[in-house]
Amino acid sequence: MANVSTMLIVDDEPRMTDSAKAALDGMGFEIETSNCSTEALTRLKTENYDVALLDVRMPGLTGYQILDALQQEETQTECIIMTGDVSLDTAIEAIRRGASDYVRKPFDPDELLIRVNNAFKKRQLKAEHQQVEVEKLNLERQLRQSQKLEAVGTLAGGIAHDFNNVLSIILGNTELACAVVPEGDHVRDNLEKILIASNRAKEIINQLLSFTRKADTNREPLELNAVVTESLKLLRASLPTNILIRPDMPEVSFVVQGDSTQIHQIMINLCTNAAHAMEDTGGVLEVKLGSTLIDPAAADGAVLEPGSYVSLTVSDTGRGIDPEICDRIFDPYFTTKDSGKGTGMGLAVVHGIVKSHGGAITVFSEPNVKTEFRVLLPITDAAAMQTNSATKAALPTGSERILLVDDEEMVVDIVKQMVQKLGYMVDASTDSRAALKMFQDNPKKYDLVVTDQTMPNLTGKQLGEAMREIRPEIPIILCSGFNENVDLVDATEQSITEFAKKPMGMEQLAQTIRSVLDRRLVERRQHPRFTADSGAFVILQPNPTNQCKLLDVSLSGLSFSYYDAEMSVERIVEVTIRTADNGCSVSDLSCETVSEVATESEADPAAVSAKRRGVQFQSLTPGQVDQLRYFIQNNTSDVSH
Repeated sequence: MANVSTMLIVDDEPRMTDSAKAALDGMGFEIETSNCSTEALTRLKTENYDVALLDVRMPGLTGYQILDALQQEETQTECIIMTGDVSLDTAIEAIRRGASDYVRKPFDPDELLIRVNNAFKKRQLKAEHQQVEVEKLNLERQLRQSQKLEAVGTLAGGIAHDFNNVLSIILGNTELACAVVPEGDHVRDNLEKILIASNRAKEIINQLLSFTRKADTNREPLELNAVVTESLKLLRASLPTNILIRPDMPEVSFVVQGDSTQIHQIMINLCTNAAHAMEDTGGVLEVKLGSTLIDPAAADGAVLEPGSYVSLTVSDTGRGIDPEICDRIFDPYFTTKDSGKGTGMGLAVVHGIVKSHGGAITVFSEPNVKTEFRVLLPITDAAAMQTNSATKAALPTGSERILLVDDEEMVVDIVKQMVQKLGYMVDASTDSRAALKMFQDNPKKYDLVVTDQTMPNLTGKQLGEAMREIRPEIPIILCSGFNENVDLVDATEQSITEFAKKPMGMEQLAQTIRSVLDRRLVERRQHPRFTADSGAFVILQPNPTNQCKLLDVSLSGLSFSYYDAEMSVERIVEVTIRTADNGCSVSDLSCETVSEVATESEADPAAVSAKRRGVQFQSLTPGQVDQLRYFIQNNTSDVSH
């Protein structure tokens, strides 16, 4: 055992206690004696002895009675009975009452030593067994906790999938509504608040999923003033009108290294708690920002490192917090609210977020006067803050045809509207098997497939794999609100071009689609491009009258120009190129459109719109490659960069 073994020898005759102590002296035990049975029992109940040597017959209490009392107290002391009675009945009675062993008086010193050693070993084994049991219980609790967290993670994943679908509909419809409501209109302000709140909800779901996966959160320099101000704007609509919000924001900006969604959670939880404290009587909710300095002397032994901190104070004039429970308010599941009004996790979450940001939180409360929560967060270098004051860039657009697949009809409807607003042509389906049939019927029709992951019949990955068997180069974007088996690495290994998290707003959708489509432009430029000589033209199949001016050509693809007023070019799967005198041509080149841009008109017949289209060659034969080389060598001029 780690500590010194202790022993109490109890006998009403001092001569016997002294004799026993002398026999055991020098064996490394810490030995005490007692000649009063009642006093000995008190010591055995209140102090921790490993072994007790008890005489059977004593005034006041017998050794048996002491054994009975210790059994009721469930003490861990191993007891040895000393008796002058040599009968077997005495030994059996002692063991029955809980004794570890017995020894006869007058005792033999060697026998006494052996029996005492055995008792100490038994006590040690019991202690080790108890330790093993404690560790076993801890492991069982950890396993149960792990299983609970796994269950929570699974539940969170299912909720996240459904919730993100709902958010997709909210975000999409709100963005489309914003596009037609003019700036300055109060309806536009309300719509923009919905967008902010929806994006915050989206980020909170991602935080929840990150927590279940124990993933790192996204920390970056952020201006705390802006996050706090945004939170107060969102809170105003949800708080009772009898609560006055009084912000106190200095002109100086405070920059912290943090996660904006988590800081937002701090504000929401603290302000909501403050509002609950004032819901009956009303009052003032004050939010104040300031700075404070923790010097090395003050930081010695404290929870904070020395340095500069921003102080976020949230106070209210509500009923206050009972001083007796102030130390418990940050404990998980501790709440004083009625059933249905809170789980007791709000302040525990706040405490965890603040600690993870290297900060601290304190509370002061005077019942029925004031409650004040003060959050300290370390200030980071303001130079690290990258402000974005530039005008928001226009969303990237295109004219390619996209196949959209999602089993949620409302999601398909709103995403289709968003994609069409970006200029693309869209075919949509809510059935993955029907979508596969559409693709099988005309695999060259589509430039891109955007599909949900979690669907009946075929999942998004299975659908993508089936499409890639038909047309290996088709780009596919796989979308998911949550699926623990799908991430970017896994998706790309399964022939998926890109993985996108739902819900997607217009900006994310536009950028994701355009980035995937533009990757093929890089492929087309694997070979040098050469400017075509004047008069060379492109014939679009299957209509040989569609002749367009050849601009440049390479072994990977070509580009040509045409006028909208002259013809409508929707889908190109095959081209033929020829010189002006038809002396040299390369026929039946299988291709796919990769770009479409408007250009300056070379003439102005009713201001028609000129366009430049780029195509990428697909599966050329060796003979066609040789013909292309000959055409480039004899009918082009300089390299086009």
